[in-house]
Amino acid sequence: MLDNYRIIGLKDCSTDEINTLIALNKKHTVEEFQNEINRVKNKFEEEILEYGDDWAIISENISDEFDWFELCWDKYVEF
Repeated sequence: MLDNYRIIGLKDCSTDEINTLIALNKKHTVEEFQNEINRVKNKFEEEILEYGDDWAIISENISDEFDWFELCWDKYVEF
């Protein structure tokens, strides 16, 4: 299922934490996806400042040209 995807951690620049993982189709480079995130952040800067939920706003507005999805989990194992 994930053969055509690379797993990427999303780092929250305000906390330096990686708390979200996405699967990005390998047809897109990480740099292209970062540029798209930056484009959306700039376009919705006022909204992000007002509501503060950066990823929710960004993820809703990423171009449909990108093939990606967020990986969610509700379980974990300890080591």
